[in-house]
Amino acid sequence: AGEIVIEAKALTPPVLMTEPEHRVFFVNRSGRAVHIQFLMRNDDHHHLVQAPGQIWAIFHRMGRHPFVVHFLDRTVSDLYGAVEVFGDPYGRPDPLVCSGITVQGGCIER
Repeated sequence: AGEIVIEAKALTPPVLMTEPEHRVFFVNRSGRAVHIQFLMRNDDHHHLVQAPGQIWAIFHRMGRHPFVVHFLDRTVSDLYGAVEVFGDPYGRPDPLVCSGITVQGGCIER
């Protein structure tokens, strides 16, 4: 799990690194009502829940997921950030580098 803290003038961190299928929490410490909007057009890339007092998302696709925090108080400027999703969505370890020949996914060492 990861956490992005929303202040009135900044996000901490502005870019969060996480893995697929891990929950990311958006903690609102701005003292104002907010709405999170992801800038990607494909909703299958993430699942966002915005309930009173709780905002979180789960990311299903690797890559950068840019978002904007809209404050309902329009005197406060929007904040822009991103979640960078990396790794294998099935939790497998990083593939080994084969110094021989790879046959049907298996490594045959010389």
